[in-house]
Amino acid sequence: MKSVSVIVPVYNVEKYLARCLDSLLGQTQPDIEILVVNDGSTDTSGRIVDEYAQKYPDRIRAFHMENEGVSAARNRGVAEAEGKYLTFVDSDDYVTIDYLERMVEAAEKNHADLVVQGFRMVDESGNVLAEVCPTAYIPGEKEEWPLRIISAWGRLFRREFWMQHNLTFPLG
Repeated sequence: MKSVSVIVPVYNVEKYLARCLDSLLGQTQPDIEILVVNDGSTDTSGRIVDEYAQKYPDRIRAFHMENEGVSAARNRGVAEAEGKYLTFVDSDDYVTIDYLERMVEAAEKNHADLVVQGFRMVDESGNVLAEVCPTAYIPGEKEEWPLRIISAWGRLFRREFWMQHNLTFPLG
């Protein structure tokens, strides 16, 4: 079993996709799988996905589907995932080299079903525009703001928990 399944929904992001995938391939967390779901892109994103899957067959699995939206693409990735943990990375984003390792360490240390990670907003040149760094969340002791940010990215879920609760992304 892989440690983490990273699900990357893709739609018309040819400009950003290589940077995203390269950041995932460079992770310090061992034994990850990267599931790239092309949601009917009309640019060269689908070709880029296939090139990476062919070049890194032991790390990247590619899936192609008709355009149904990001929720359907994420759900497809979850259905194909084999890792102990699930996480989502948007295809126009990129992550630090220890992104997954830090989340897995936190999940293992705390026996957590969910880990919430901070993030940086950057411009096209990589200049940091804003930084949001959550502190450790302890129910009743820390502010719950990290749980209020609505996004799929920046979170690590224990896959067993996800499946037990039949979690899915609503279509549309």
